[in-house]
Amino acid sequence: MLCLISLIYFEKPKLLLRTYIPLELKVAINNFLNHEGMQQQLITNNLENINKFESRIGILENKINQNDIKNQISKNGFYKLTEYSSKIIDNKFEIKFWQLPFYSYKIIEKAVGYLEVHDEKYFITTGNGQFYYGNLNDLENNELILFPISHNFEKAIDFKNLKEIYKKNGDYSQAIAIKDTLIHDNHIYVSLVDEIKNNCFMTSILKANINDNFPLLNFEYFFKPDFCLLSKDNTALIISGGALSINPNKNELYLSVGDYRHWDKVNLNKKSILGKTLAFGLENKKYRIYTLGHRNALSIYYDENNQILLSSEMGPHYGDEINLLNENHNYGWPISSYGLHYSNYTHPHPLSKLTKYAPIYKSHSKYGFEEPLFSFSPYYKKNQINNEKLVGGPALKNILRNVFSNADNEYLVFGMKSKLIYNFKYNNEKSAIKLNSTINLNYRIRDAIELKDTLLMIEEENPSLMIMREIIQ
Repeated sequence: MLCLISLIYFEKPKLLLRTYIPLELKVAINNFLNHEGMQQQLITNNLENINKFESRIGILENKINQNDIKNQISKNGFYKLTEYSSKIIDNKFEIKFWQLPFYSYKIIEKAVGYLEVHDEKYFITTGNGQFYYGNLNDLENNELILFPISHNFEKAIDFKNLKEIYKKNGDYSQAIAIKDTLIHDNHIYVSLVDEIKNNCFMTSILKANINDNFPLLNFEYFFKPDFCLLSKDNTALIISGGALSINPNKNELYLSVGDYRHWDKVNLNKKSILGKTLAFGLENKKYRIYTLGHRNALSIYYDENNQILLSSEMGPHYGDEINLLNENHNYGWPISSYGLHYSNYTHPHPLSKLTKYAPIYKSHSKYGFEEPLFSFSPYYKKNQINNEKLVGGPALKNILRNVFSNADNEYLVFGMKSKLIYNFKYNNEKSAIKLNSTINLNYRIRDAIELKDTLLMIEEENPSLMIMREIIQ
């Protein structure tokens, strides 16, 4: 195995180890150990060792890529990649993609990147705090050219470990990372899991002016909560929300805050920001609780044409939802959910004392809560999806307008785990949504943004920047 990897390394020293250890090899090892009658613990230990080895390969890959990008930027002032690949999806869409010299999500447990577009430029912000921009015209000419953006981000948050690779603590990653970005009125807003004080964390927002001294971003806090959670016991930093959206008509900024796995502080404590959508005045920076009863909304989308606020939310097992966010409405979590707990959470699990706060009843309206527009759970009567293929849930991320349709009431929702794009049609009169179709993308998309009749996307298992177009017949 080591000899094979070494041969690949010397033959192609850049962007070389995207596949890591093939799944077939892991299965073969598993089958061999079973055939030899080994104990299950031995099998598990060996597979864990393979996964650790795989991580080391990924770290090596990133070091090679980072040296390449540093060398190019030092020499030329930018990173350039003229090689790209293309693929046809469902005989209807063409995707072009350029490999990005960033860590895979599988290794770093942080988002590969988030996308924004401003003044014919696209901006990439990585989960570990790197900022780049490129010109959209270069992509049209099949070239990826990334320019670095200088910034004071880590200095502004007084936190030096944003680039550190965090290991999983139990079943959940404790990755401290950027969660979303938003550009509005010449300012970039960045949400993150922030260390408010020593080993105590919460979701914050920073902002910087794009036009002043560009390409230098001077960040300052837009929102720094006075409440935080110690990173221990049941706290899960990955369930932190962080989705950003803007309502230009009201001059309001929206932020989702996850429950951090503190179920007793979501619905019982109406003043706590956990499990809430917050609405901020852009001028005075003051916020109010807009909606409550959420687990982990990773995308909020304000549709200016229809004047509605939509969110895609990661629930527990099977419990992913699409919600229409109406002010002062309660969406039920953790009292109601069409999902299931991942475990019985018996003692000594840190959640064993909190399950009484999370009965997750299979109705919302019966208990006075807002029903979701759609749930991907088999326990949801309006579900039209074959759930056996969802492996516990699609892991919803982006929701945005369907750029491939002339209708103004169709939306695309991306499943990171299912690797599908779901096309929904919204009925404004009935406040209902219906699944029209799915696109078998087969890529884990962390972020996507509209570009007229195309999509600009970031894939994060094999980090890539992608452009998706409909094939005109």
